[in-house]
Amino acid sequence: MGRGDSNLKRLPWIALAVVIIAGCAGGGTNVGGTGTTGTTATTGTTGVTGATGTTGRTGVSVNLPDVPGLIDTYYLTAQGRAAGDLTAILEVARYRNDLGDTAEEALLTPLNILLTGTNVQSTPINSDVATPQPSYPASKTFNYLDLNFSQFLRETDTGSLQALDGINVALTGQEVTAFRGRVTALQLFLNDSMFPIDGGGNVSFDNATFVAQNRNPETGTVRGFLSDYVSFDISAVPNKPQMPAFGTDTGLEFAPQSPFASRVYFSGDSTAISDKDPRSANYQTNGINGVFVFLTPSSFVEGFFRPVDPTTQLRTYELKQRDPQSFPDPRLITALKGIYREYPTVMGNFSDFNFITIPRSGDGRKQQIVCWTGQSSVTNMWFGEVDFLGGANPIFRIYPIANLYPATVANEMTGILPKASLRDANGQAVSTGVANWWRNVRYGQFQFAGTRPAGSPVSGEFSAFRRP
Repeated sequence: MGRGDSNLKRLPWIALAVVIIAGCAGGGTNVGGTGTTGTTATTGTTGVTGATGTTGRTGVSVNLPDVPGLIDTYYLTAQGRAAGDLTAILEVARYRNDLGDTAEEALLTPLNILLTGTNVQSTPINSDVATPQPSYPASKTFNYLDLNFSQFLRETDTGSLQALDGINVALTGQEVTAFRGRVTALQLFLNDSMFPIDGGGNVSFDNATFVAQNRNPETGTVRGFLSDYVSFDISAVPNKPQMPAFGTDTGLEFAPQSPFASRVYFSGDSTAISDKDPRSANYQTNGINGVFVFLTPSSFVEGFFRPVDPTTQLRTYELKQRDPQSFPDPRLITALKGIYREYPTVMGNFSDFNFITIPRSGDGRKQQIVCWTGQSSVTNMWFGEVDFLGGANPIFRIYPIANLYPATVANEMTGILPKASLRDANGQAVSTGVANWWRNVRYGQFQFAGTRPAGSPVSGEFSAFRRP
């Protein structure tokens, strides 16, 4: 999805687009790059300091906030306005699964969703409001979403509003995974064709139409994705990703501050790149656009990022899309909002070489990898993926950060995470004979095979970016 994609119906597929395919180095056009020279491994070590306990560790410490995982549900609509416009009044949204977990929040102010307009609204829900903290698992996946529409308002030919009775909608086939201290987003495309009205003024729900326009055809689910990013300033990195071209039909809408990215962002599900400086209050005159680029396997979605809000103390980004109703004068509308955190605010104990894994939505066998050199700032960086079921030991592959955009798999480096080194939150060996055992991993040893990043030891300690 690049600039000028006016079909908002495609926006819910961001969750599909962000999945990093094994062997895919980044987003954009798959062309060659120069990468970074590596170092050939000649010797190995059999362990790392602190591998058998929680004290004396040498790896990165993870300091995610001890708060419930947040689910942001985005309701996107896209139809042309006309007499008969239909507005749905949403009062309660409830997530649940087959294990009896629920995440429900009655809206303090009902959400008025104009089903025939082009807009986006969202509702945040804490994922474990009824669950005691000690019993909170590594993650929770919700498969159902119940929506309580208290009433509908239909515009008549004279412009007045006709009130219609509400309905309860039980959506199945959801796949929304929440992690404590993190934020998951789910995008739902809704329009009036999903809420037919009979001759008596009774509203019903057309589930087949909803499924056709929302479900991921590869997974058969409506899938959420982690939307909160960890941000790294890579200004000091010698070989950086490029920013997409500006001023072309498929390029950026706003001019970037440099031809190369100065920041990179990782969520586990996706990556993004941006300018160094966030959007200023008077960006239209001083040109500090704060360009933010969400990368997909084949393209990108443009947006911007803001500095820290003095009231909320949050740093935010927005993804933009053209409004199909603004023809012939184009205008951009918001498709998704999220937060980003500077990496020193959620991690610590940095060393000369740092290695973390980041779980993905679904909390499956594959996780994102970020490696970097530098204790006080990032001097070089690599990214990639680990497959915990890739072999006798989990196998990882990483690439120079410049490979993010344009995408290339040049200069790939590989290694393993020895199973014997894997430890849980209590410093105990992880049992790899149980289902989904990788969810219990909090740290362990990495070990390069052959070429390794310049400045990296042959082996050392990695950390999983998640709460205990």
